[in-house]
Amino acid sequence: MPALPAVWSATKTKIQQQAARIQAQAVASQIMPLGNITQMTQQERDLIGTWINQGARTN
Repeated sequence: MPALPAVWSATKTKIQQQAARIQAQAVASQIMPLGNITQMTQQERDLIGTWINQGARTN
């Protein structure tokens, strides 16, 4: 699964369409954010995973 582009306009629709890629890269493999430059915590990764598992709703 290719990485999301470095510059990406995140609309609600795009986030929902890319939920599986976000899950794979930020939650499952933990390769994003690259080098964990934002110091994303495991708790934040778990929250994203839960949100995606519940349907990635944006409303």
